[in-house]
Amino acid sequence: NVVLVKQGVRGDAVTRVQQRLTQLGYYTANANGLCKADDVAAIKAFQRMNGLAADGVAGYDTQVKLFSASAKTAGGAIAVAG
Repeated sequence: NVVLVKQGVRGDAVTRVQQRLTQLGYYTANANGLCKADDVAAIKAFQRMNGLAADGVAGYDTQVKLFSASAKTAGGAIAVAG
């Protein structure tokens, strides 16, 4: 089950997405579990860098890519999931 992470959503799924976006260099705010405009911007940047539709919503496809070893960092490198 994937929780859609989009503006206005709050919870553990949002925190996990925020933490992973931080690891990859897309997000610099505190991972507070509330998806706001800065989160949407980070999700869109990740989506663009990784060849996904940049809609700012972290749905199934975005989250699969986000947590994969092939996710590209904000600088374009491949992130090794550890």
